[in-house]
This record gives sequence, structure tokens and C-alpha cells, in this order.
Amino acid sequence: MEHRRQEQDRTWPLGQERPLVAAQSPGTPDRASLAALHEVVRANLRLYRAFLLKEELRLLYHLKDRSLASAHLDAWLAWASRSKLKPFVKLAQRPT
Repeated sequence: MEHRRQEQDRTWPLGQERPLVAAQSPGTPDRASLAALHEVVRANLRLYRAFLLKEELRLLYHLKDRSLASAHLDAWLAWASRSKLKPFVKLAQRPT
């Protein structure tokens, strides 16, 4: 069951692989930032998932093709609602 949930988190609902946030964020982080992020992953997986959700939502505002915004937001809301992180689940359940 846990393996299935981890596998589900790696794939967007649209069937596409979720982009690596650090590679696509405006202002790609340096090695020190990535090393600090790696320590967060090891120390607190929930905090890391919250960070990924925040960064992925931030990418919505940096899409080059605005026609993709609706699909991006829908995918993010689906991911947030499955995240088991109460603030994100609550946000995802709000009417849009």
C-alpha cells in the first residue's frame, strides 16, 4: 500500500511525470541550497512534500504558455488533495 502511494505521488494525474521543481524554478538554486534541501528530505519528509507543493504552485505563475495554466492548476489541486497535509488538503477543497 505504501509503495503504491509513493508511486502515485511521482506521477501527475495527467499521466505525465512531475517536473523536477529545482530544475524548472525561476532562479535555479545553487549547490548549497540543494544540499540543504537534501537534508530536509532526510530529516522531515512532510516538510519536503509541503515545499514541493509550494514550489509547484509557484511555477503556475511562470508558465510560458498560459493555456496550460488550467491543467497545471487542476493537477496541482489533485496532488494537494492527496497529500495528507491538512493545510494543502483544505486549500484544495475550497471552491475555485
